[in-house]
Amino acid sequence: RAVVLTPLLSRGELRGALVGLHPDAGHRVDSDEAELLDLLAGFAAVAVAAVRHHDDLVRAEMHHAEIIDGLADGVAVLDDFGLVTAWNAAAAELTGVPQAQAIDRPFPLPLPELGRPTEHQLGEGRWVEVVRSALGEGAVIGLRDISRRQALDAAKTMFVAAPSHE
Repeated sequence: RAVVLTPLLSRGELRGALVGLHPDAGHRVDSDEAELLDLLAGFAAVAVAAVRHHDDLVRAEMHHAEIIDGLADGVAVLDDFGLVTAWNAAAAELTGVPQAQAIDRPFPLPLPELGRPTEHQLGEGRWVEVVRSALGEGAVIGLRDISRRQALDAAKTMFVAAPSHE
């Protein structure tokens, strides 16, 4: 049997090989067949490169999602319409809103002006500071638990107020 091996090249890099088998032993590849094999190898190389690039992008996206989910502060990403497109575990824990209930819905708290942190009481002594930053499209929202700070401020106020009252 005759075998033809054609390299799959994309941007000067070897991406694989196209193997052609012919049932006739000693078959010689003519110029038309060689041109067709080169054309098929070119298409195959582009397809292989596209699949590898896609795989790299998916891996990078998963890595970024793991990083955001691993942050101690809450992070939400909003689209241009103000709908939540990303919601990390800390945001779910701080607000009590599970990711499944947050995605594709408006942000569950009042949105602050860009770059101006606001504080929100969530009940049961829980406070969060919310800050919004612009993205190319949409916004990113940071949520920080400030419950301890608020409790210390309240205790300080009470400590100062008690002697004044006496």
